[in-house]
Amino acid sequence: MLRVIVLLGVALLSACVTPPMSPESARTLKSGKSAVAFYDVTERINYIEDVYLVLGVAQVASESVYSGIWNSNKDLSAMHAEELAKIGVRVRSVYDALSEAEISGFTAMQKELYALNTSGQDTSAIQLKPLHRDLLLQKGFDYLFWLNWSGYTLHIKTLGLPSLETSNTEYWIFDLKKNSLLWHGTIRATDRLRIKGKGKVFLEKDDLSGLKTEVTKLTKEIYKSGTNRGYRSESVIKKIGLE
Repeated sequence: MLRVIVLLGVALLSACVTPPMSPESARTLKSGKSAVAFYDVTERINYIEDVYLVLGVAQVASESVYSGIWNSNKDLSAMHAEELAKIGVRVRSVYDALSEAEISGFTAMQKELYALNTSGQDTSAIQLKPLHRDLLLQKGFDYLFWLNWSGYTLHIKTLGLPSLETSNTEYWIFDLKKNSLLWHGTIRATDRLRIKGKGKVFLEKDDLSGLKTEVTKLTKEIYKSGTNRGYRSESVIKKIGLE
């Protein structure tokens, strides 16, 4: 069973604007070998529901927790690895490269890395711990794509308006040999939920089959190029400079 918690407010993700990598840096990145690790710190679906009150519209926020139901870290690492490979990055999910024991330690490192991210520390100074950096180097990797997100959010509109789904994925690209941060920024994907009926039921039924379908759609969307993509989605290719 999913746990639902009613909230009084909605958390908004803020992100800094980072310029794209230079063409030379992008070529060097693509010529090396990269690992992908996704860290789902939220493990929940975020709901924002409009409530019509005649004189205005109020918003009620809630969340459905799926911790222990879906191994999103593993699935989303594989999903992003697949899409990065399509745009020319030589990449592999850490879940395919590391043992279970190594993954356990690596997940603990990601938790600490996320805590540093939210501590207000200068992001350019954030580095991987030697133990985990050396582990990836020993596995033959040159770079690490470390990803986290604010979770999947569904905004359920009132007055017959379509529901909107959003995900904000934060990218940290580390140069493992130099132990330095190569690029950092957030990619936003937004689209209409194109189903009839109640969105909550669709997303949560059958072991989150609807959620997994929508997350896959939004993830694939941000790896497309061009300007007429989805509802308002940004492009990984353009924003990071991987053209």
